[in-house]
Amino acid sequence: MENNPINVDRANLTIMGVSFPDLESLDSVAKFLGLDTGEEAAKGGHPAELSPWSLAYARGLPAAHEAAERGTLPSDFGDWEIRDKLGRTVAHVAVQWGLLPPSFNLWTMRDRCGFNVAETASVYGNLPAGISDWRDLIEGAATPRDLVPPIPLWPALKSSISPSLLPTMFGISISAAKDDDFYILLGNFLDAFYLSGSETRSVMLREEPKDMAERWRAPYLGATAAVLARRFDLKAPDWASHPRCFLPADSPYFPYRLKGRRETKAPASAPPEFIERNVFVSASALYRA
Repeated sequence: MENNPINVDRANLTIMGVSFPDLESLDSVAKFLGLDTGEEAAKGGHPAELSPWSLAYARGLPAAHEAAERGTLPSDFGDWEIRDKLGRTVAHVAVQWGLLPPSFNLWTMRDRCGFNVAETASVYGNLPAGISDWRDLIEGAATPRDLVPPIPLWPALKSSISPSLLPTMFGISISAAKDDDFYILLGNFLDAFYLSGSETRSVMLREEPKDMAERWRAPYLGATAAVLARRFDLKAPDWASHPRCFLPADSPYFPYRLKGRRETKAPASAPPEFIERNVFVSASALYRA
């Protein structure tokens, strides 16, 4: 496959002639495209080059992602950080099929939903032999700030948009009349959250939900807020630790898809923030495609 160089001009803030408002924006887009923005490029030396594995292939996926799905990545492949348009790294795709090599050690890389590779391995039942809990893979590892750059779906609060238009935990609590509404509203919240920047994300978590008819909903939202804060390096809101955000041991909540597990322990792969609140969800509960 031919390696076509793509020029990154950091001095003039352009990629192939396309201008960017600042260096941070240029670097974010370059990283998303899989461009090399290492020290030499930063010094204005050699032009950054697009890895041949980053080039779009059939279905618009990078060649590396296609090869990962087919199990045809070479044994010496090392460009695990390349991302597709959904923010998935090659490693996230390969681990779904159980195709990561035994030497793989980049378990803390995260996708746009905050899922690291270790969590994804757990979701698909592809943890390495001898590992039963994904947290064991990242024990003691420094979590890199390598989340895919957010798409500015929700403007910053300093703009003319009213903060009341942002989806929030409080908004879910006052709008959900039944279970189906709750999950739909939560899904919409997650979509907006994953596409927003850090400041907006913090605002979306800040306001405490009101009391709801179903006792399990406050713990569910509290656990969700705590998980999102952990995954995106935010301060967890104080309300998420209030007693009303925890269910008693004799009254656990299982979503309808997991009701058959009432007499069993929650899977070790479930987010610990849910387990400690006696809310038993699947490991992929907060994932959005």
